[in-house]
Amino acid sequence: MRQKARLGCHLSGEGPILIPLNQHRDTMKDTAKNGAIFALFAIIALVIRLFYLIGASDSFIAKLIVCDSKFYLWRTSQILGGDIFPSEAFRLSPLYPYLLAIVFFFTGVTEPYIVKLLQAVLGSLSCGMTYLIAARLFGKRAGIAAGVLYLLSGPVLFTESLILLESSMCFFHLLFLFLLLLAFDRKSVILAGASGLTLGLTALLRGNILLYVPAIIVFAIWKPPEGRFKAIGRTLLPFLVGVGLPLMLCAAVNYSAEKDIVLLSSNAGYNFFVGNRPEASGVYDRITQFGDTAWFKVTDPDGRDFARAATGKELRPSEASRFWFHTTLESMKGRYFQTGLLFMKKVGLFFNRHELPQMYWYEVARESSRLLKLLPVTFVFLTPLGLFGIGLALRKGGIHRLFASFAILYVLSIAIFFVVARYRIPLVPLLLAFSGWTIDWWIERLRSFSFRRSIGPAIALAVLALPPYLPIQVHRPEAAFAAYATHCLSVGDVRNASLFAKRANEIAPEESYPIYILGKIALGEGDVQQAISYYQRAVEAKDPQAVYYSALASALRSRGDLSRALVALEKAIEMAPGNLQYLILKAEISAQKGDKEAALSALQKAVDANPDSAFALYSLGKLETVLGKQDLARAHLTEAARLRPDIASIREALNELGNSEESSMDSQN
Repeated sequence: MRQKARLGCHLSGEGPILIPLNQHRDTMKDTAKNGAIFALFAIIALVIRLFYLIGASDSFIAKLIVCDSKFYLWRTSQILGGDIFPSEAFRLSPLYPYLLAIVFFFTGVTEPYIVKLLQAVLGSLSCGMTYLIAARLFGKRAGIAAGVLYLLSGPVLFTESLILLESSMCFFHLLFLFLLLLAFDRKSVILAGASGLTLGLTALLRGNILLYVPAIIVFAIWKPPEGRFKAIGRTLLPFLVGVGLPLMLCAAVNYSAEKDIVLLSSNAGYNFFVGNRPEASGVYDRITQFGDTAWFKVTDPDGRDFARAATGKELRPSEASRFWFHTTLESMKGRYFQTGLLFMKKVGLFFNRHELPQMYWYEVARESSRLLKLLPVTFVFLTPLGLFGIGLALRKGGIHRLFASFAILYVLSIAIFFVVARYRIPLVPLLLAFSGWTIDWWIERLRSFSFRRSIGPAIALAVLALPPYLPIQVHRPEAAFAAYATHCLSVGDVRNASLFAKRANEIAPEESYPIYILGKIALGEGDVQQAISYYQRAVEAKDPQAVYYSALASALRSRGDLSRALVALEKAIEMAPGNLQYLILKAEISAQKGDKEAALSALQKAVDANPDSAFALYSLGKLETVLGKQDLARAHLTEAARLRPDIASIREALNELGNSEESSMDSQN
């Protein structure tokens, strides 16, 4: 018997432990079963993902490449073009463009579909890992339930089909969790280092995951069974070294680019401002502070250029981020209660039933996909089960409590900034694992049903089902449809632009922006009278903007209705007094009516408000030439030529002015 026992021994904990041969065989069988179930989940998930990608390939959302996606593809093209290291500190996720570049380089294909195929593979592996983690933490039945829930999750499937980092982060996040489980279980230095390295790489996708580190430190040194010093040496130090390697490399690249200390990317301050300024709603909103129009530039996702424009200073990336943090914290003074309420609202939004979009909207994709319509698992289902499982884990303690703290820290790390649907996705597999445990727990509870023992948990589960339905959501479908209409119009897709604008108008007929978009579409199709009708409705609707009055004025002018055009334009100038475009348009219409003095006054205001505008100076100089004010005309045209020596029309106007003066002198002689 002793010899047979020795055949089945392996290393565990402090040293060799003798395990009976039949128990060793059971362990091997269990490992093989887990591997088979993992493979089964991965294969089924991959089939579902391939089926979805094929079916959705011609849909509007599948072809949409905007916002962060556009920035990542642009940075990827730079990497493939030879700019391996950036010329500036990272503005967004440092790692994701390199993952895209690796895919494009090794496949030889630079089309988005190849990335979506890879992300489908990562998603299928993530499904299998969700099973493994849940099974290891809570038992095989809980693991199977978690894996099935992953297969039935529509938002996860949808997000994996986008050129965004969330699907990659899901995979790295799950790999980290699995390696961490093994590291603590086997007390392995190598596994601890590998889990730390994986967490560091996950942080290169989104840095909020670094909030896990303090929780892991506390767990590793809080009464470890093998002794504190051994725990630090075997687990904690290798883990911290693993975490630090990717972070130090990223910081070194940032410092090399701009001689500025930026750990990951420089977008934290701007995101903090977006989510916590006085006008913040809890979701992503374009900024109107520091200017008359909403600020949004694909090339400036971290608000670095915005901060420079707002301050008039050449700020370094870290200084720009600090500017946004400082501006936000200053605005919070005296608003502590409102700030606390906003934070709680964002926590609620994280668990809300609505998929809050940042251009990519799950509901639009679901309308055109029969498969998504069949997948029932959303936050309505996930919130009560996941939160109940987290409660069970907190009560049980140990590694279960650590993983529950990960879920809590992740939610808080998003609520610090702002909430959009895709930010929730990396946490979904962990919530699914807790949901699987909840299902298994209730199965066991119902088997030995006791009314007195079940009433409390049932009430708790019912209460936890309420957060998705709390009336705190700020999502406005009409705004999403209007944004899609604007995008379609910008790329020449008039058909979809019209469809989306009409849907926005149907949902919220009192909103002015969708009506304005319909006016632009009508004007583009040559129906000026219809455009005038839409523009008139837009300026009479809710929150009209100066640009609506300007568009109405231009359309009225094209129909010869100059008096009404001037009335509309005066309203636009009243709302935006220094706008160059509006003032020059007023001058042109006034001149067309024969009122050259009014035209001269408008152009003078344009130059006063925009002294560096060569076009305003040129327009003023041309009119002054016509009115016989040669000295003023020469001064303004000369300044315009100095500002823009490359514009031939300005030089020609100066030459014509000189020739006319010479002719006048000759005639006098």
